Amino acid sequence: MISAMWLLCMCLAVALPVSRRLVGCWALLAAYIALLAVATRVPPSIGGIGLLAGAAAVWQLLRSASGLLPNVMAGVLAGCAAALHVTLGAPLLAAAALTLLPAGLALWRLQADPQFAPAAMRRQALLAAALVSPLLAAWPGIREGWQSALALNQNLQDVPGAAMPTWVWPLAGLALAIGIVHGMVRR
Repeated sequence: MISAMWLLCMCLAVALPVSRRLVGCWALLAAYIALLAVATRVPPSIGGIGLLAGAAAVWQLLRSASGLLPNVMAGVLAGCAAALHVTLGAPLLAAAALTLLPAGLALWRLQADPQFAPAAMRRQALLAAALVSPLLAAWPGIREGWQSALALNQNLQDVPGAAMPTWVWPLAGLALAIGIVHGMVRR
């Protein structure tokens, strides 16, 4: 779950149309450091990060933000991704490197070759993030509810680790594969 949320935050941080001016880079870095500093004291919640990521994606899709706002949003999302690693027990510097390296490489590649990630592909990534983030935000509650329902319907001694039904993961994988193939065919 945390890995999926990390991936969502990183994809959004790279998909946002950040300004490459020096002021924009400083705004991104300041937002990243500020959120990471807060997250070291207050552990982040998966639901909160999912809702924040979804709100950022929807905001960018509906009202194409310009100026420093996309940079600040990208810095906050990258900070959320690093905070997720810190909550898993990774050292702060390692979490920062794991977050900044892929995002920095993608932004560098985008600056070197604008066709690396065209605007249409970034809009598709924003749309996918807007659709997936509420599910990721709600997943811990859904899983807990599922386990509670199983515990109520069965004897408590028979439920060591209430597992999800086997059809859930293949169905989600099939939906993802259909979406990827559809996106590739439409280009």
